[in-house]
Formats: sequence, structure tokens, C-alpha cells
Amino acid sequence: AMCVFLGVSFAGMIVLPLSLLFKQCPRQSEGVYSGLYNLFISMPQLYSLFITGWLADCYGYRVILPVAAITVACAVLLSFRLERNGDQGIGESA
Repeated sequence: AMCVFLGVSFAGMIVLPLSLLFKQCPRQSEGVYSGLYNLFISMPQLYSLFITGWLADCYGYRVILPVAAITVACAVLLSFRLERNGDQGIGESA
């Protein structure tokens, strides 16, 4: 039962962002946007291996979780700058 739950939740994590992305981009540019999405998903996974290894060697493993939390907080703050279908971002006035 747990494997089914994990499989369904993982499928949702993969499909949902792409469907949201396709709602925002022009129909003729879906291939470009999905390629950029996959690039920006996979590149951090590759270089984070080296960065976290270096951080662990230099400062110990206790520093990795706070650095990850700061990185996620920055991503959340940057996401407020996104525009939806020509609308202004959440934090901007008309």
C-alpha cells in the first residue's frame, strides 16, 4: 500500500508542474519550455552532488540542511515574481 501511495505521489510531482507550465506558455513553444524545465530540474541535481560533498568535507554535515533551507526560501521568494498570463506578479501593484 505504501508503494502505491509513493508511486501516485511521485507521478503527481512529475505531471503537475508540467501541466502548470503548459498552461502558462504559448502552444507553439511547449517543446522549448518543457526542455528548459527539464534542464533546470536536472542541472541542480548534478552540481549539488559536488557542492554538498564539498560543504560536508569543509564544514561537516550539520551545515547542509540550513543551506538547503536557505536555497528553498530563495526559490519561494523568487517564485512570487512569476507572472500568470500577462498578469503582474503577486507582490507588484497595478
